[in-house]
Amino acid sequence: MPASLNDWIRKTNLSVRSNEFNLPPSPLKIVAQSGELTARIVFNKQTGERTLMLEEKHFASPQIFGKLGVTRREAEILFWITQGKSDEAIAALLSINPRTVHKHVQNIYTKLGVETRTAAMLKALETI
Repeated sequence: MPASLNDWIRKTNLSVRSNEFNLPPSPLKIVAQSGELTARIVFNKQTGERTLMLEEKHFASPQIFGKLGVTRREAEILFWITQGKSDEAIAALLSINPRTVHKHVQNIYTKLGVETRTAAMLKALETI
């Protein structure tokens, strides 16, 4: 367990004992390049039980989609597809022609064995 999480748990346990109003303690957020971890402690006043709840969010990057057998540029485009961007928006972000994006999208469909943007997105997100 990371030291910051361990320290936060200790401090939260102390504040729960001394807090007569039993306000929920503030969550701990640990942000890294690959994602974010949010920790919360829920205290049951009647039983004295504490429950540690962890929520992980992984940040996707274009490189993660490379294992799907697509090129570097197709992985970038697939990343932006998973972020809900249109071909025109992707073209603007990558400083390329929208028709080029469309051609890459067609290649992605073929390589992933799908026929729609949604299916490509779902297949890509399964890899994360």
